[in-house]
Amino acid sequence: MMKNIKQSKIPSLSSLTKTVKTVADEAVSDVKDVVNASRRLATNVKGLQHASRQAASWEDAVQRDVQRWQSQAQPTIDKLKHDIEKLNK
Repeated sequence: MMKNIKQSKIPSLSSLTKTVKTVADEAVSDVKDVVNASRRLATNVKGLQHASRQAASWEDAVQRDVQRWQSQAQPTIDKLKHDIEKLNK
């Protein structure tokens, strides 16, 4: 039975060791790439969170300004409505 196996088909121990080391090195490299990508993603997420908070702050400021302008303009609007009603009579 052993005679059927050719010697050339059995890899040497050093060949197997090199193959395992190459595969391990590639795996380590891939893991490092994933870690670096995860760090970049985390940085991007933090940036987006900051931008979102800033946009919410700006939105609040704009809403306050609009409310202030509306309250400042309301007396003029009311007077114009009254004047128009007088003219229409």
